[in-house]
Amino acid sequence: MIEGMGVGPAGSLLGAVATALIPMPVLFYYYGARLREKSTFAPTCVSPCGFTKLSGLLILCAQVLLR
Repeated sequence: MIEGMGVGPAGSLLGAVATALIPMPVLFYYYGARLREKSTFAPTCVSPCGFTKLSGLLILCAQVLLR
């Protein structure tokens, strides 16, 4: 990419892509529940606190092991 476009434009393109991805974590925070509801890959048993039963169990096991 750098050889074809040159250093300046390639760096600018990379910076623009990085800048465009900055709001993604915030968008996932706000719209993540809706995305998981529509997903066929997401677990279906989500507890009210947002953890799946499996991840809650893994967290509990980690807490017990780290005592």
